[in-house]
Amino acid sequence: RLRGRRGHMDFNALWSRASAAASEVATAAQEQASRAAAAAQEQAELFQGSETFASLERALADIAANTVAVAEQSERNFQAMLADEADKSRARALAESAPRAFGVDEDLEAFVQGLTEETFAAFPLDAADARVSDEVRVPDASRPSTDGTRREPETGPTTDAETETETE
Repeated sequence: RLRGRRGHMDFNALWSRASAAASEVATAAQEQASRAAAAAQEQAELFQGSETFASLERALADIAANTVAVAEQSERNFQAMLADEADKSRARALAESAPRAFGVDEDLEAFVQGLTEETFAAFPLDAADARVSDEVRVPDASRPSTDGTRREPETGPTTDAETETETE
């Protein structure tokens, strides 16, 4: 039947038969896909209602929450590390500059480094000198000093012995 006159193939007939077969296959595949989708939907609904699904859903929620918590903690740790490094940098800068600002020079540093327990044992304080007072000594600022300059108030802790000496 596919041969027409003079033994040549009839391409129109061939195309019609191939097209019909392809249409039948496509229709069967569509019906099969619809049945498979319906069965999958039914299984999904059964699974969603099961304890396994609820358990899996809880586990995934826990994983998500833990992931967020770890990410947030990592961010806080990173920020703390940056802040800590900035604090250390400021402390190093202060340690390098502050002693000089308060009059601490190499001689004083060497002297203090030489102090030991034996130093304090060799030069004990009197009991009266050991008591520290929180009072601030303020000399008479209106009275000129011996070199003719105005006196500035002295601040800092004083011993009771110094306070008693000034009041006498």
